[in-house]
Amino acid sequence: MDPTPVRAKAQRKSNSRDIVSDRHRASDLTLSFVSVIFAFLGTLVYAASIYDTDSFSMVLPLMLLVFCILYLRMRQRLYDLVLIEGIVLIMYTLVPHFGSDVGDPLSRVYHLDDGNWVHNQAVLAYFWSIPIVTMLIRSPASPGSLNVKRRNASAAYAAVIAGAISIGLSMVYVAKFGFVVGGDTDYADNFALKQTGASGLGIVLLSVPLSLSSLALALTIRPFKFRLPVLIAIASLLALFVVQGQRKYIVIPLLFLAVTQVRVKGLAKIILFLVAIAVVWTFFCYLGYLRFVKLPIGSLFDFTTIMQFWAVRGNFLAGETAALTATASAAAQHIISPLPYFGDYLQSWQMASPQFLFHGSYVPANERFAYAFNAKTAAMGQGWGFDFWGEAFVVGGSAGVALAAFAITALLRAIYVLALRHGYTGFWGAFAIMGSYFALWFQRNAFAYFLREYLVYGALILCASVVTGVICRLALTSRHRGNQMEPKDATS
Repeated sequence: MDPTPVRAKAQRKSNSRDIVSDRHRASDLTLSFVSVIFAFLGTLVYAASIYDTDSFSMVLPLMLLVFCILYLRMRQRLYDLVLIEGIVLIMYTLVPHFGSDVGDPLSRVYHLDDGNWVHNQAVLAYFWSIPIVTMLIRSPASPGSLNVKRRNASAAYAAVIAGAISIGLSMVYVAKFGFVVGGDTDYADNFALKQTGASGLGIVLLSVPLSLSSLALALTIRPFKFRLPVLIAIASLLALFVVQGQRKYIVIPLLFLAVTQVRVKGLAKIILFLVAIAVVWTFFCYLGYLRFVKLPIGSLFDFTTIMQFWAVRGNFLAGETAALTATASAAAQHIISPLPYFGDYLQSWQMASPQFLFHGSYVPANERFAYAFNAKTAAMGQGWGFDFWGEAFVVGGSAGVALAAFAITALLRAIYVLALRHGYTGFWGAFAIMGSYFALWFQRNAFAYFLREYLVYGALILCASVVTGVICRLALTSRHRGNQMEPKDATS
């Protein structure tokens, strides 16, 4: 057999990887140049807003919107975690200008102007952080040598096992605490139960990182198809939605599929993509409306219910963004104080430790604000989250916001680059896919929650799943080889 065609094919693949990598590095250079321009213009706008807040309050969020459109056009995909960070920052800076949630008491107490001021600082710091972080954390020259067949097999075993365990834990949760969607358990009571804790609840709630790990691993399998691992992973997330009633478990599969499968090339597709985001956001708010008026999930496609929601859509389309901006306003108004010696960050690891060791010794900004605003509801386990940028402002003022933006952008960039180096397969590929959800979610909570849910619990569960998948692949491969050897032994 002539090896020349095989070598030529391998060379074409290698050249293709190098071309893609060269384009990516060129995209990084363009991105850095564009972000520097926006950073200089944003600095001028921010300086002008100091003297005329009303006229310039929306300029930086609109600049961020334009910047993210250009960013998406350069990347053509959504898998860059820093891009997702910017898109979410648009939501939290722009959407509150168009109204507040009817069930939100915070924006009626804390004027949103102070929160908008904190968020504008975050936008400006985001602009400045991108060129620095992009130059410091370079894209790889080309993906390393990958054994795709082995990685696919390991990921498939790991995804199926993690998804099946998650579904099993959800069933245990139902047996012990009931379920929300279509069941007798009230959403607020279920949420309070998770906040206050119950015997064995922590083990059962491992179903969440298991489901995220399962779907992330299933989506690293190349080429993508709706195989058994993907179906089991999605089923585990839908089970979590039924059990806990939280809307995010419907959004997560859509997000992961968009990150890994959707290619946005050309202005028309970008506009279509933005429209799709608006539609998904509207559906997300519609689910919130059903929960607010306490209608069953069977009313989801009822035409009368849809028209009733549309009639009062202005009260719901802001979602939780206005309430979150109000917590940033509370931070600017010094409603809560920082923990001594930068404890909000330096002690945050205690939340990820066994609580019988450190119970009560660390209180995150979310809980401190909840008790400051309404101690009675806070004691019942209810809260409003706390703005990530607001926490940074509480700890270090405007400098704290800038440092937080640089730190989180550098972290997300590092995870993204590590995933590129591994061809978005294996642990780092799955970890980056999981990171798309946490890049979407981290801005509505104190840093300690991001550390616990993603960097500790998420990483550990994902690592355990990957190791389990590798062990299963090796065991089954050894068994298969043993079965192949048996006829030869019999013949001899």
